[in-house]
Amino acid sequence: MELFNQIVILIGHIAWPVSILLLVYFIRKEIRSFIAAVSKRISDPASIISIGKGLMGIRNRIEAKLESLQVDQEQLKAIVLQTLQTAKPEQKRVDQEQVPIDKINQQLIEMANQYMKISINDWNERVRAKTEATKAMTNFVITYNVSKDFLASQHHEGLILAMASTIHALPERGDLNRLHKVANDITQNYVKYWIVLAFGRLFERSLASIEDITPTREILEHFTENADSYLLARISLTNSLIELFTHETAILNQ
Repeated sequence: MELFNQIVILIGHIAWPVSILLLVYFIRKEIRSFIAAVSKRISDPASIISIGKGLMGIRNRIEAKLESLQVDQEQLKAIVLQTLQTAKPEQKRVDQEQVPIDKINQQLIEMANQYMKISINDWNERVRAKTEATKAMTNFVITYNVSKDFLASQHHEGLILAMASTIHALPERGDLNRLHKVANDITQNYVKYWIVLAFGRLFERSLASIEDITPTREILEHFTENADSYLLARISLTNSLIELFTHETAILNQ
C-alpha cells in the first residue's frame, strides 16, 4: 500500500513537466513563428521595441498608458455631451446675440470665484467638490460659447481651469498656444493637473506641432516643483504621450 502511494506521488510530480514538454512539442511551429515575428519587429528601425541589459523592453506600454488617459478624457466628454443633449433647446449652444457677452462672462467669473473659495479639510471631499465645480464651468463654457481667447487673457485660476477642462473635453488647434500663455502663472496643483490633462489630449489627437514640444516640456518640468504624487504621475504620462507623438511624427515625415 505504501509503495502504491509513493507511485501516485511520483506520477503527480512528473505529470506537469511531461505535459509541458508535450505541449511545447505540439506547438513548436507556433513558437518558432512567434520568435521570428519578434525578431523581425526588433530589427525594424521603425519599431519602438528595444533590447536593453539582456531583456526586451517594450516601449509599446505607452499605448497602455494612452488607453488609460483616453478613459479619463472620454468620461468628461460624455458628461458634457450628455448635459448638452438633455438640456432644453433654448439652452443648447446659446447664441451670444441672445445673451450679452458681458453677462455671460460675469456669470462664469462668479462660478470661478466660488471654485476658488472651496476649502474642505478632507482631501477626497475637497477634490470631489472641485471636480463638480469644474464640470459645471465646462458645461457653461460650452453651452454659452465662451471664448477661449477671453479665458486665456485672464489671470484668474478658476477661469484658466474652465479653459483647460473645456480644451480637455473638446480640443482644437490653437489650444496649446492658449495654455502656454497662462500655464506658468498657475499655483494650484489641481489647476495644473487639468492643464497637463489638456496637453495630453492635444498631443493624443495630433493637434500639436513639433514646435510645441519644447515649450510644453518646459512647462511640465516647471510643474514638477511642489507637485503631489498625482500631478507627478500625470506629468509622466503626458511626457510619454509627447514621446509617442514625436515618434509617430518622425515616421510620417520620413
